[in-house]
Amino acid sequence: MARLSASNPGNIQETEVPLSAIPSLGNSRGTEIPLMIDQNAHNLSAALSKLERISQVLRRFSIVVLITTVVSFGILLATLLIGDGKPSGNFDWPAALSLLFGCVALYGCASHEIWRKRGEDLFEEIADEVERRIMSVAGDPKFEGGPELLSRARLALRDFAHASDLPIIPGKFGPTVYAAVNLLIPILILFSSRLLKP
Repeated sequence: MARLSASNPGNIQETEVPLSAIPSLGNSRGTEIPLMIDQNAHNLSAALSKLERISQVLRRFSIVVLITTVVSFGILLATLLIGDGKPSGNFDWPAALSLLFGCVALYGCASHEIWRKRGEDLFEEIADEVERRIMSVAGDPKFEGGPELLSRARLALRDFAHASDLPIIPGKFGPTVYAAVNLLIPILILFSSRLLKP
C-alpha cells in the first residue's frame, strides 16, 4: 500500500492507495520502462535448445552424405580395378547400386541444406539477442541470464557454425559438389562397364 496525501482549501486527509493502482513509469515518449529483471531467459534457453538440436541433425546428414559418397566412389573403383565391367545380363548392378547410394546422398544434401537455412535464421536471432543482452543499459557489460547462459549461447553458435558445413568440402558450394559427384559416379560406372564389356 502507498500513502498519498491530498489537500484542498479546507481539509487535509491521507488516503491509502494500492500499489497496483499506480501506473507504470514511463519515459518522455510514453513507453514503459522495462524492469531490470531478465524475464525472457527461458525463451533464449529454449531457442538455444532448438539450435543445438538442429546442429545434431546437420551432423547426422553430413555423416550420411559422406558415407554414401564414399561407398559410391568405392563401387566405381571396384568396377574399374577389380571387376571386369561385365553387366549381369541386361542389368548393370554396380551402376544401379551406386545410383541408389547417390540418391540417398542427394536426399542428405537437400535435407542438410533445408535444416541449415532454418538454423541460420535462428542463429541470427540468437546472436542479436545475445549482443543486446551483453550491451545493456548505460553500456554495462552485463548478461541477463547469467554467465552460464552466455557460455552456452557461445558454444551453441560455434557448434552450429561447424555443423553447417559438409565434411571435406565446406562452404556454401559443398552440397552442390556432393550432388554433382553422386550424379556423375553412376554415369561413369555405366560408361566404364560398356567400354570394358568384352
